[in-house]
Amino acid sequence: MAGVASRRPGSRHHPGAVSDARTRLKPEIPLTGSYGIPIRDEIELEKRPL
Repeated sequence: MAGVASRRPGSRHHPGAVSDARTRLKPEIPLTGSYGIPIRDEIELEKRPL
């Protein structure tokens, strides 16, 4: 998923961003999400006007 989203126009992939935010800003972000999948990276999506 991250590899596909990072190549789409208007999206950016930030490896390790959530891990960094958990350490510095918001320790209550869980280590894992649904089905035990680790939460580490952030995908930034941008909706462009028509």
